[in-house]
Amino acid sequence: MVAASTDVIPLYPRRRLLGTAQGGSTSVRRGGRADIASSRPYRPGDHFRTIDWKSSARLSSARQSDEFIVRERFADETPAVVIVVDRRPEMALHPPDLPWLHKASAVRAAARVLIASALNQRALVAYLDYGTHPGETDAGAPFWEPPRAQANVWGSTLGERLDDYLQCDFDAPEDNLERALAFLSTIRSSIPLGSFVFVLSDFIAPTPPEAWAHAV
Repeated sequence: MVAASTDVIPLYPRRRLLGTAQGGSTSVRRGGRADIASSRPYRPGDHFRTIDWKSSARLSSARQSDEFIVRERFADETPAVVIVVDRRPEMALHPPDLPWLHKASAVRAAARVLIASALNQRALVAYLDYGTHPGETDAGAPFWEPPRAQANVWGSTLGERLDDYLQCDFDAPEDNLERALAFLSTIRSSIPLGSFVFVLSDFIAPTPPEAWAHAV
């Protein structure tokens, strides 16, 4: 579990969102209980709770007839946070007893901040890497955990599983980031619009610019 004292970063989507309901951000989709989007005349089938009784009374008084105004509200939605970890052999450098940056520890710390930030925003969290996961995937194959809520009393969270993942061999292929971007482009439907993709890498192995452009 991510400690409550873990630092968090703000997650500000660039546009109004479409995604999973009951989140922490305002959506372009209407039908929730968040900010008011607009008002319109009542239509058969509208729930009576959506009626703005004060506005309806004023309009009825002005027109001398029964008129009902319905308020439409924006839905509450949230993006997902996708964490992509580069697990090339070079990312296992340097041993903790040497005075240089231990990249695996840096990845672990950064991932924990991202997970805590997602929890703070009530966002879903997804994970992707191309290293070996014994009994599940071999090096070079995508290890993908789709976006899911982390506050789950019935199962472990990504924060709890992260140490196990990073204790596995760092044996992903040199082009694992390019593969990850290509993989994400094939599953766009499972990643809500406005989601954040964080790539944890030293970026020493270059990723072609067209791979980034295609992913965006």
